[in-house]
Amino acid sequence: DRSIECLLVALKDENVAVRYSAAAALSGRKDERIIRALIEAVNDPDRFVKASVAYALGTTGEPEALQALFTCAADENEVVRFSAAKAIAGFPLDEVLAGLEQFPVASEREACLVKVEVLAQVKDDRAMRTLRELLHHSDSEVSYKASLALMGYDNTDILEELIAASKRLDEELYSLAKNN
Repeated sequence: DRSIECLLVALKDENVAVRYSAAAALSGRKDERIIRALIEAVNDPDRFVKASVAYALGTTGEPEALQALFTCAADENEVVRFSAAKAIAGFPLDEVLAGLEQFPVASEREACLVKVEVLAQVKDDRAMRTLRELLHHSDSEVSYKASLALMGYDNTDILEELIAASKRLDEELYSLAKNN
């Protein structure tokens, strides 16, 4: 169809607004050419285009889109990570959890941060269990972000853990400030 061809060309346009709009317009379409083009576009240099691409990939529901979304979830930009995490949350949880375990990352810390970013968008007992484990992580950023994610759950059973984690983080900050 001609309109799809035009959008695929627009996805590579030099103008950021055109690429952003093309990605948004391709949302929800399951055509193989579109999915391939969107997967390629996760490498766009503009964060807003990447975020739009992540959203569009999420609307396809296609398994091959999921790996590209994990790449976006590990992006250095918060807008891209958030859009990818939101998109990933729309996939079946078993696929998400399996993908999180298989996704190649530079470090264990990065893997944990990606898990927190993604699982913060999934309100499910299995996601909450993993977030509770990450709440006790030795890296303060992982622990802090896990605590923020857990605050979004309507579950009073985790309050004591959240309070204890907050106290631990507060002590770490105080110690850092005192030593500097």
